[in-house]
This record gives sequence, structure tokens and C-alpha cells, in this order.
Amino acid sequence: GKSSAKQPPTNSVFTMASANYVEKEHKPVDGGHREMWQKVNAAVTEANAGPSSTSLPLAPVPEIDISCFVLPEQASEADRKMVIEQVLVASQAQGFMNIVGHGVPQALVDRLLCALATFFESPVELKQRCVAKSMNGTQRGYTAFRVENHNAVLGRPGPPDRRETYTFGPAEHLDGSAFGENTYPDFVERFQQCIDEYYAEVERLEKVMLEIFTLALAKATGNSLDPQYLLHQIRPNRG
Repeated sequence: GKSSAKQPPTNSVFTMASANYVEKEHKPVDGGHREMWQKVNAAVTEANAGPSSTSLPLAPVPEIDISCFVLPEQASEADRKMVIEQVLVASQAQGFMNIVGHGVPQALVDRLLCALATFFESPVELKQRCVAKSMNGTQRGYTAFRVENHNAVLGRPGPPDRRETYTFGPAEHLDGSAFGENTYPDFVERFQQCIDEYYAEVERLEKVMLEIFTLALAKATGNSLDPQYLLHQIRPNRG
């Protein structure tokens, strides 16, 4: 998981990205992915040349209640089939969906956002004590402004990212030690507890979503797939 803040103002967001790239360490994309990145860069160039996103109408993003998969004992097969159809349609149309009924406690999300806001608003010298260290291919902890450079990663010119981030993964008691250790600030109350509880919740949710996407893929292709097919194929995102 990664939380980031842009300047100004301080802002916290969550993404599934786990890699942290530094411009001076950037290496050219290997040939196997070069064509893909070229298409990405072409699409970005085309989008930048078009109208500003603020001048375009908001795209409709469907809201999908997945509680029948979170609490299957309280749902019918018809409920599950309806969700599979909704996810399939959203995936083939907009490519986005708003998931509700996921079971992640709102109180936990609120506590986490409060802890992250406190962290990012702390003095730089305190945050620097949590600088991410590269371990086992992962980096956990704080990354300062203009250290990451996604333009360089995509092989195109451009400035470093104007954001700071805090990256975290599974805690040691969740079998996360093989992927590196989290770097927790000792100056934010209950920070570690919030991070570890939140990660456990979203990892549970990840498995639910992979099951739903597997069933949607089976419906789209007409193939019979084990409900855990995608989970077995890609493994949990524990970087």
C-alpha cells in the first residue's frame, strides 16, 4: 500500500503501487515491455493535446455492492450472479467501479487517514527518520518530494513527481518479513496499529475481488474457472 501527499496542500491517497523509482537508478525498459510503454506514452501525449479534463463531463462510475461475496452465507446465488454481471459490464465499459459493501470498517479508514495526515504534516526532519530502505525488491517507509520519477519509468522526459509518499506492506506477524520490513514513525500515536489493521482488511478484500473478477472472466470467455484462479495466477500483491 502507498499513501502520498502532494505539495501544496497536504493530501493522502491510496494506491496499489508498491514500487518506488528513483531517476538516477532508472534503467531503460526491457524490450519485452517497450511496445506497451510506447503505446502508453502515445496515449498520454494524445490526452495532453486534447481538452482539459475539467472541461469534460463526469464519466458515470457504477456503484456495486459486493456484500453477497463478503458475507456469502447471507446472500443467494442470484445476488452473486447479479454482481458478476455488474462487474463484467463495468470492466468492459468504463473500466472503473465504486465498490461498497466491502466490509472494511469506516472507523478504521478514518483513523488511518487521521494518522497519515498527522504524519505528512510533521516536520521534515521527523519524516526523514522513516526514509524507505530498499529490501528484497521493495521499499517501505517515507519517500520525500521529487525522489520518485514516473516519467523516467515510462521512458519519457519530464520532471520528478511533486509528491511525498509513505509505503507499507504486510506486517511481520502477517508473514510479511520476506518482503521487507515496514518503517513506522514513533511520533504518531497508534500509527503502526492503524497501518497493520488496514493492510489486513484490504488484503482480505483483495482476495474477494479476485474471486469476483475470476467469475466475471469465466462468464465473459465461457470457460469454467476455479473461483481462486486469478488468486493463484497473480498471488496477493504483497510487495
